[in-house]
Amino acid sequence: QLTNLLVAHAKKGDISDDGRAKLNNWLEENKRRPNTTERKHLRTQLGWSESQLNRLISQHFNNQNPGQITKKVREHVQQWIKEHGDIPPTASQKNDLQEELHISRTQLNRLIQRLRTQRKPSQSAGISLVSGETKKFMANWLRENNFELPTDEQRTSLMNETGLTKSQVGRLARNERNKMPLHMVQQKGNQM
Repeated sequence: QLTNLLVAHAKKGDISDDGRAKLNNWLEENKRRPNTTERKHLRTQLGWSESQLNRLISQHFNNQNPGQITKKVREHVQQWIKEHGDIPPTASQKNDLQEELHISRTQLNRLIQRLRTQRKPSQSAGISLVSGETKKFMANWLRENNFELPTDEQRTSLMNETGLTKSQVGRLARNERNKMPLHMVQQKGNQM
């Protein structure tokens, strides 16, 4: 009996050329991936397992010529990332994005990775974008405050005055203090 069950199961899961053609026709007609109900119906109709169906659907969409990463595609993915935050897209969400944007999974994954790691120029370049005027302002602030690094409260105030982020303020204060001659820092520190 066990042998009969194994044979029956193996035949039921066979992927025939006819089955592939039916699936491809469905995918071409609908121009999208099937939803849960449609997948269940296709699995029953074709006699395939869920993993077999998913694999063939993925192959179908991955084998299509991928589209180009246009400004519109980039903006759409940026908006998706903005709406979903640090939560990476699920496989289903990636499928939806792929179909909607007409790009391959590889293109989508690379674009998401690039956009998530990409920062605004002021964040990624950090202090190198700080103006000379802001650096002078920080050096004067340090002199007036005995070369002590700003507290969290002072950083917030400095953020508002300089337009820098909190981490930029901290980095700039450390860099400017390190530029000061050691004797100045020690003298000011001893006066406290």
